[in-house]
Amino acid sequence: MRNFFGIGFIVIALLITGGYFWYSNSLSAYKKSVQKKYTKTEISIAPSVTNAPIKSLKKTLFVPEWTCEQADHSSIPEVDRIVYFGISVTTQGVNEHDSGYANISSCLKRFPQEITKLIGVKMLDTDVNTAILKNKEMQHNVIKNIVDFTKNQGVNGVALDLEMSGIFYEQTAQQITSFIEEFRKETKQAGLTLAVTAYGDTYYRKRPYEIATISSSVDEVMVMAYDFHKSRGEPGPNFPLEGKDTYGYDFQTMTEDFLRDVPQEKLTIIFGMYGYDWVVDENKKPLKVATAVTDNQVKLKFLDTCQWKNCIVRPDDKAAETEVNYIDESLRYHIVWFEDVLTCPL
Repeated sequence: MRNFFGIGFIVIALLITGGYFWYSNSLSAYKKSVQKKYTKTEISIAPSVTNAPIKSLKKTLFVPEWTCEQADHSSIPEVDRIVYFGISVTTQGVNEHDSGYANISSCLKRFPQEITKLIGVKMLDTDVNTAILKNKEMQHNVIKNIVDFTKNQGVNGVALDLEMSGIFYEQTAQQITSFIEEFRKETKQAGLTLAVTAYGDTYYRKRPYEIATISSSVDEVMVMAYDFHKSRGEPGPNFPLEGKDTYGYDFQTMTEDFLRDVPQEKLTIIFGMYGYDWVVDENKKPLKVATAVTDNQVKLKFLDTCQWKNCIVRPDDKAAETEVNYIDESLRYHIVWFEDVLTCPL
């Protein structure tokens, strides 16, 4: 087994709490540096056990377009790279009617010119993606339109987030690979870098992505190591560090899977600083779709103080995440799991 704690790949921490997403280069420094014990109103934090010099870590700011105007950029520590997230896509190319398109220029101007900048391309509609993947001419036109738009913004590259859901045909994986290879040709010709995202559970759930081939075509693979337990599924950790026997999969196994197909210098791990709040029955089965909760909301509702009935806040050592159980004013039982921003030494 590879010792993933010693690997020098970059890790991204998504801080949904303030509308920004932080990147750090050691998830072990996040997951393992601080041991926590909670009561309903008291929090004790043990000394850090990591030797990582936090100030020397590379930092990238992930900027969602919906928060760029409201954010106080003067309070942000120095960073090396930003990712504007982002622009969406239609079967014609960049969606000019999306707020991400409208806000990009004003948002990018808020950051120093010398900082490396990437534009996140959101391909999140499976129907639109399927139509593009099935049509070579459409693929070429869409890619060229995105690349031309990106180059005109004066940025350094693209972070492609191509997500597919549902049942796939055998050729879907080959279509995705072919699309990304074409995308890379266009970005390279334009002098832009290309990063692509991949689900953290790609191997576990056998998603249609040929990671080894894709990796050879791009500059960076960003693994989305969050949302392992879905809002429409049963309660559980966002993405457990350990606990494969309990949850079926974990972060350590995921890392080993990706490192078989992706050179470590190309691998970036993204972890989500947020959680879900499930309403469950007496057997802990969900009664409806869970509600997403930011770390700021978690802090206010549960960590600073917890006013709910039978409120229990407890860290899970194996998952390296925190679970909350409480009963609301309607006497409904809730289970919350979240990545705790307070343990992130940034």
